[in-house]
Amino acid sequence: MSHHKIPVGLQYAASEPKTGGTGTFFNSPVKYARYKLSGADNDNNLIALNSSSAHYTTIHTCTSIALDEVFLWCGNYSAADSTLFLGIGSTDSGSVIQVDIPKGSGLIQVYPGISHQNTVLYAWAGDWEALNIGGYTLRYYLNNPADDEFGFDGTE
Repeated sequence: MSHHKIPVGLQYAASEPKTGGTGTFFNSPVKYARYKLSGADNDNNLIALNSSSAHYTTIHTCTSIALDEVFLWCGNYSAADSTLFLGIGSTDSGSVIQVDIPKGSGLIQVYPGISHQNTVLYAWAGDWEALNIGGYTLRYYLNNPADDEFGFDGTE
């Protein structure tokens, strides 16, 4: 790993590459990081889902400057089976994944770390408003912020 000296007074968030005002990128010491879902509260608690696509919930908005690998789990706290509808980039039927969530189930993994960039993930419950969803994203930054040809960091 190469170390680059960051100019004194330069502040930057690890979630995006910053320039020194000259158009050149400074390498962040962070190659990947775990983030809360953007649709969750400050404590990243489970997100309660409404029923019907007309009342969808935004679960996570993936960044455009890195690759978000999204992991989601869903639970059903009711006495009836329900269906989770997960919209990937859209709430249109061609972009929706359906997952049956049995009654009284704990958290079931419903999205196993699929990578996205500049995409929004939506969710809603089927017949019952008794589903909640939670998770996190692993955000991978470009190996070379000035050129995506070198790919995203994949070390862990």
